[in-house]
Amino acid sequence: MQGLLLGIKLVTCVSLILFSVSCYNMVVRSEEAVDNTQNGGSSSPPLKTDKNPNIVTDKTSALTVVPDSEDDDATVTTEEEGAPDFSNLDVFYPTKDWQEVKPGQAVPKGLHIRLNMDTGQREAKLMEGDGGLKYWSQEGKQGIVNTEKKLFTPEDLKKALKEFRVNKIDDEDTERMEEVKKKYKSYDELKKDLEGLQMNIKTDRETVLELTSMLNSSSLDTTERVDVMETLLDYLHQIDNAILFCDIGGMKLVIKNLNDSNAEMRSISSAILATSLQNNPKVKVYCIKEGVLHHFVRALSTEAELPVKKKLLFALSAMVRNFPYAQTKFGELGGFSVLAKLFTLPGTLEEATKLSERTLTLVVDLLDEHQSVTKDNKHHSSEELLTQYQNFPLLEHLLQNGFCEIVGNLLENIPQREFESTIEVILKAAMKLKDSCFQQFKEHTVKFKSLHDNLLKLYHQDTELDFYRDLSEVAKKLYLFLMEKDEL
Repeated sequence: MQGLLLGIKLVTCVSLILFSVSCYNMVVRSEEAVDNTQNGGSSSPPLKTDKNPNIVTDKTSALTVVPDSEDDDATVTTEEEGAPDFSNLDVFYPTKDWQEVKPGQAVPKGLHIRLNMDTGQREAKLMEGDGGLKYWSQEGKQGIVNTEKKLFTPEDLKKALKEFRVNKIDDEDTERMEEVKKKYKSYDELKKDLEGLQMNIKTDRETVLELTSMLNSSSLDTTERVDVMETLLDYLHQIDNAILFCDIGGMKLVIKNLNDSNAEMRSISSAILATSLQNNPKVKVYCIKEGVLHHFVRALSTEAELPVKKKLLFALSAMVRNFPYAQTKFGELGGFSVLAKLFTLPGTLEEATKLSERTLTLVVDLLDEHQSVTKDNKHHSSEELLTQYQNFPLLEHLLQNGFCEIVGNLLENIPQREFESTIEVILKAAMKLKDSCFQQFKEHTVKFKSLHDNLLKLYHQDTELDFYRDLSEVAKKLYLFLMEKDEL
């Protein structure tokens, strides 16, 4: 009996010892797992694979979700990447540099994608400043790639799993894309259709080069050359096209054609210069070097055709505006004397008035420009630009060429109706010149008074036309100025 009790006690002691050893092992393993997690996840947490849910892998992996059922439940799998080379994967791994997208690769959303015209291959890269997790979907699988580092920490996995449902790519997107493809033709189909129509699409550069080559051809007659230049006119309003036209020598031909015996050729040449010179500093410098101001001064003084003269004046205006060096050269060539003669040309009242209005508008704009730089300096011009304007005696050129008398004569001889825009320009010029032209303007004091009364009367006939009221106020200011100045 005692032997039986002793055996029971021995078995009990051995059981207790084995149980204690087992508990100790469990505690040690738990502490090791906690330490690994706290050390930044250096050991990848166990991940179930789609082949065996009990297999654990610590290799660098790309996370994949495969839906199991229609209720959106999913299992997480990993696609093992034994080497750091990601080029052979079924999922495109984006970087900041362009890389070729191989056929069959799933491309994550939100990338910059292009077609390399040299190789004919599709390429992709990350958008500027982009990164982090990128989602992809292909053939029933959805996944994430980490563009910042080629592995997933436990925190990355938790974040990815939370966002999978939010960023889930469903079949509706695929169906929508298929519907769009059915509605519209692909690029290859459109290209094939255009080839059937024998349409040859060219860039602006190619067109300008071709037209300039035609312009250089001696086989074209005058009518054909005019047609070519009219086509060029549609392209040269673009700054880059106009610069290219200068670089390949086309503008030299246009400047030369200002002396052509054919009026149509002179007209289209003036129009091309006007279009190309507008707000294009490089073309302005080029034309200055080619001596275009000499051609303008000569053509304006000798041109007999009024339509051509108007276009020449337009081209001159585009050349000298906001270009004090060109204004100085124009003055040295006697350009303001030529402008003064434009006010005395023969022709009908309407023709003479319109040409005078355009010429005086250029003068007023130059006066405004000089005042804004030398006095107001609203645009904070550089010292060099300010010096150029100060060294150009614009007002002196105008006074020497009789613009005080010109403004007074225009005021006396232009009808008050149907030429309101001309009256506006005359009053603006008078306001700019009133201090320097007082002696000439005082002879027209009564005219300023009558002009004020008539404009005010027109305003009262239709009070919605503030234009007449504003003009009447300018005429009144000039009248009062002349009266006060004369009394002194």
